[in-house]
Amino acid sequence: MEGWTNEETQALIAIWSDEQIQRDLDGTTRNKKVFAIISSRLEDMGHTRTTEQCRLKIKKLKQDYRKLKDHNNRSGADRETNTWFEALDAVLGHRPTNTCRSNIVDCGVSPVISSQATEEHSVTEDNSGKMKYFCVQFYL
Repeated sequence: MEGWTNEETQALIAIWSDEQIQRDLDGTTRNKKVFAIISSRLEDMGHTRTTEQCRLKIKKLKQDYRKLKDHNNRSGADRETNTWFEALDAVLGHRPTNTCRSNIVDCGVSPVISSQATEEHSVTEDNSGKMKYFCVQFYL
């Protein structure tokens, strides 16, 4: 099976946006089991997609959403949207913007989002004590 139909995509977003699914995805970096549940629920709705197909489709939808969101947040930019923007915005719109990079100590760039934004830094070390991730989250 090749491309996703609008009906399949709508069903996928409905399942993925479920609060329990979102909590399960937020709670783990290894999310294959969660996408297996999503795939199973799609199957129950009559849509046969593998765990990997579901994961990749959500990844692509999120990438497209972020590109549109970034474009629309630029001053003077003409607002753009797509078929799934509002459904994705309902799930992703309230989340902080993550800018995480592996193996970076400090990139020296601090984007200005708003004078009321708060910034939170976190560092994760591996077993050798070397920094593994440096993350900055901006809360609007």
